[in-house]
Amino acid sequence: MNHFYSKFSFALVAFCFFISLSSKAQETTFTPEHLKAAQELFNATDEKAKLQTAITTVVKLQSMKLPEDKRAAFEEVMHNFMNKYLTWELISDKMSDLYAGEFTTEELQQLTAFYKTPTGKKYALKLPQILLKTEQIGQQLASAHQEELKTMMQNAFTKK
Repeated sequence: MNHFYSKFSFALVAFCFFISLSSKAQETTFTPEHLKAAQELFNATDEKAKLQTAITTVVKLQSMKLPEDKRAAFEEVMHNFMNKYLTWELISDKMSDLYAGEFTTEELQQLTAFYKTPTGKKYALKLPQILLKTEQIGQQLASAHQEELKTMMQNAFTKK
């Protein structure tokens, strides 16, 4: 069980570190119009709801790795923690800065327009499934060659 907590804690710390790193790396001040364009994209893609769904899903999946008698308490603690430190209200400004750093105002407006179309809505709806299936494909391909990778790593580490 300690291994689970350390893995989950590491993932949580990595996520928080990524958010803090992206905000520290971004020293640029963006115009209100640019940040508004990012927020409009988030509204069009319903990022606030996606965040809550992702948190609920991750907590539920992680709780399934625990003994049944520990699951409810784990879920309660994790939801309380996430609702305190990983809410949309707390990260949306950082995400706006991140997106504004990657896209121009015009590009954000174009993305928003796309996500408001039927095809954009369908894409947004299907994207999580596509990403999951892509990850599964990658895992299948990599696992078929894991012995080769292991040998390559051993050779790399034993070279002087």
